[in-house]
Amino acid sequence: MAHEALQNCPLFSQISPAYIDRILTVLHATEQTYPTDTVLVHAGSSSSRLGIVLSGDIEAWRTGMTGSEFLSAHMTCGGVFGDLMAACGAESPVTVRTGSISRILWISYPSLPALFSHSTEPALQEACTMFLRNLIFAMATKYFALDRRLEILTLPSLRDKILYYLSHCLTPASNGGRTIPFSQSVWADYLHCDRSALSRELSRMRADGVIRTEKRTIWLCTDAPNEGETP
Repeated sequence: MAHEALQNCPLFSQISPAYIDRILTVLHATEQTYPTDTVLVHAGSSSSRLGIVLSGDIEAWRTGMTGSEFLSAHMTCGGVFGDLMAACGAESPVTVRTGSISRILWISYPSLPALFSHSTEPALQEACTMFLRNLIFAMATKYFALDRRLEILTLPSLRDKILYYLSHCLTPASNGGRTIPFSQSVWADYLHCDRSALSRELSRMRADGVIRTEKRTIWLCTDAPNEGETP
């Protein structure tokens, strides 16, 4: 496995390349590249392994009572999926698919306790401990991402949903721009709205001076009045 790619993954942050291979061996890890729109986990299936996104992105889709799908989660490099399913043996409530060409690292959940068995090698044990810390951080990050998703669904207007997503779900670049990580159609699914309604609202927000856009990158004009306020 390419150590350069693994070191760029948050899960291996602060871990020396000398110990990455040993950690992966303990975890019976395998790496595979998948084309776009490949199903990684089927809803209703169960597995004892969890997946880590090394590159590309994945989408978790949930099927509603009417049979229609809606986007439940989106993950990029460092994202962890299948962890809770592997931990408790439950069936997956979502179907996980690749949103683009993606490299996935699969690790065996039952092998995780073996990371604690290197007390005779302090440096290796420290690396294993750091990996577990990073894994817990990734799982916590996913939890809070889900919390933000639920917050979006409770907001009363589409504009509120857009502004919340831009402000709380994306990290601005050095130039202040926030880049949407998926297509407008998928973004509409995430916001639980129609794509045409999203396009119309973005046009209104540009006209109102609330945002400016360049392809998938959006800048918030923070000095613009909020909706409902008098300029």
